[in-house]
Amino acid sequence: MPTKPRPESPLTASQQRLVLANLGLVGVHLKRFVRSLRDRGRDSEWDDLFQEGCLGLIHAARTYRPKSGISFPAYALPRIHCAVSRAMKRDPSAHGLKFQHLIEEPAEPGHRYRAGDPDRPTAETVGRRLRGKYERAVRTAGRHEADKGRRDRRRLVRALSAERLMIPEPSSKTTLRQIARDTRCSYSRTTKCDTQLEGAVRRALEADPEFEALRRCRRASPEGMEAPIDAPLEQALAGASAREFLQRFRTADSGRQAGLLRAYFRVSGRDIDGLLEEGIRSLPPIMREKLLTETGEKGRRQSQ
Repeated sequence: MPTKPRPESPLTASQQRLVLANLGLVGVHLKRFVRSLRDRGRDSEWDDLFQEGCLGLIHAARTYRPKSGISFPAYALPRIHCAVSRAMKRDPSAHGLKFQHLIEEPAEPGHRYRAGDPDRPTAETVGRRLRGKYERAVRTAGRHEADKGRRDRRRLVRALSAERLMIPEPSSKTTLRQIARDTRCSYSRTTKCDTQLEGAVRRALEADPEFEALRRCRRASPEGMEAPIDAPLEQALAGASAREFLQRFRTADSGRQAGLLRAYFRVSGRDIDGLLEEGIRSLPPIMREKLLTETGEKGRRQSQ
């Protein structure tokens, strides 16, 4: 009786980040090399092959070694190609482990890393923080831009985001002409949407003071993108965000200030009543008395 293949262990945190940051490579490969899937009514085949391409991407993340000098997209594409090619030559029902099961499972409890292990978790770096900010800006811009224009704009924005903006390697990006053909949009409309999407991402990043601070740190540090985010740098980044928020608050009218405060409490999850009580309790007795006197007088005047 044949033995079942031994299931592979879930990905480490660093491997998961590689997979999630490069998912667009699978779609790029399918659109370039599996032309028959562009026909309508082939959605199930597309999903099957996309699943297999994701497994190839997972294998690439599991075996990739950053010190090899090869970029991850260049390393992953041949493995995606092999996985898809194998799937096209066999029964589609013979698929193995599903992509979501591997990417979402946590690392095994009690797993220990050895010194020098390339998969050993490391402190967050400037490059990782920059990449995370960029990807969130792309997703936010995509949601906003998808709601503009005709109903099919969402499909075009999704393709531009996944196959161009989210792909780090310029040589791996899908061309605008190919996206225009795949989405059945005109080239001029595709180009215009691409420009608008890039502009929205750029404006989002320019409004984030931490993004520019991280870029300066990358240029100043000999380690570049691999520079760790230590406690002093984290404090400096937090200070940049605090100064920007206070500047927006000072220059806003009363209505906008109220909106900024609501946003702060909503995002931070803090309780405004508890925060006010804590602040009032910390005041000296004379200041507590003055606070109640002033607010009482102003309340009476407004009610009259």
